Amino acid sequence: MLVALIRDLKPLCYTAAQIAGDTTHFVICFAQMASGKSKGSRVDLGMSIVTLGYAVASTSLEGRPVHQPYADAENLARRSKAGLWAYPDFPEPMSIILRAYSKASAPPSNPSQALPTAR
Repeated sequence: MLVALIRDLKPLCYTAAQIAGDTTHFVICFAQMASGKSKGSRVDLGMSIVTLGYAVASTSLEGRPVHQPYADAENLARRSKAGLWAYPDFPEPMSIILRAYSKASAPPSNPSQALPTAR
């Protein structure tokens, strides 16, 4: 779905934020509609794929939405069973991501399991 939107709409992406000392850039991508009823209007690709049910809204480590409009769009997609939400066994992605993050950043319960340090 994302590939089709990029291929068809040819969006422009802009850096919205960057982590200091890191090469990670957070971007927002817009496309200008060239024809049809929406000609001239801008489309936020992130909002589009969340609304269609093919992406999820990010949450903070505390579980709060990072961007409330995306969280609202995800709730709409869930209620309408759009995209991936059409499958009743589709797991809750952000809980899986946050659980994996917590596990990776937690100190080992057994000191002998700690990773060796480089010398």
